[in-house]
Amino acid sequence: MSDDNNRCIISKGLAKIKKPFVKNKLSKKKKLDKILRICSFIFFIILSIGILSILIILYKTHNFDPLAKVLSSLIAVVGVFAGFFFNKKQTYKEIVTKERTLWLNKLKDNVSQLIAILDVYDGPLNKSKYKMRAKDLFYNIITNLNVNYEKNSNNSTDEEDRRKEEVVMNREAIIYLYLYAKKKGLEVDLNFEDEEKIKECEEELNKVKFSKAERKFALEKFTIIYKTVWKDIKGEAD
Repeated sequence: MSDDNNRCIISKGLAKIKKPFVKNKLSKKKKLDKILRICSFIFFIILSIGILSILIILYKTHNFDPLAKVLSSLIAVVGVFAGFFFNKKQTYKEIVTKERTLWLNKLKDNVSQLIAILDVYDGPLNKSKYKMRAKDLFYNIITNLNVNYEKNSNNSTDEEDRRKEEVVMNREAIIYLYLYAKKKGLEVDLNFEDEEKIKECEEELNKVKFSKAERKFALEKFTIIYKTVWKDIKGEAD
């Protein structure tokens, strides 16, 4: 049993050491891919304009004005196409960024409202007039977070590690919120099964000798989620 505990502690330690390196590597890879795509696009446009410009000069020198006009039109078409391509990507990026920002703000608002209701009520919340509102907020929160991991063979190892970490992070935040809600007398259920993680969270709470430890841990975990999502949003907007 002691050996199993030691292995578990060592595995967690290695995971914590590896985590910043994996995130840093993934971030660098995304930035590199983005730079390569932009450079390739710019190179294509410059090359196309350069070739067409040289042809125009040559044909104008030989007094082939009609053909020169055609080539000038082609340059204009390439410019329009390039502008359309860039604007389309930019518009999509703006839409996605806006939607994710709205989603994040709604999540923050729901968590704040639920915590506020749980804080002020000391009796069995299921007999309170706030029961339905509290339940609605709780289920809205947990259904808006990804709590299930499904392997995608098209993703890189780093991306899969990032997705696993996201699921673990979301589950921990939800579990602490769930335990706080239960402690305050609100009967709710989780949308996933993870007895091991629940037991792990309860053990962490038992180490803390003050009231509302569940509240503190829940807010800490959700704050990490907010920061992580906001960092992703800013990365997508760049």
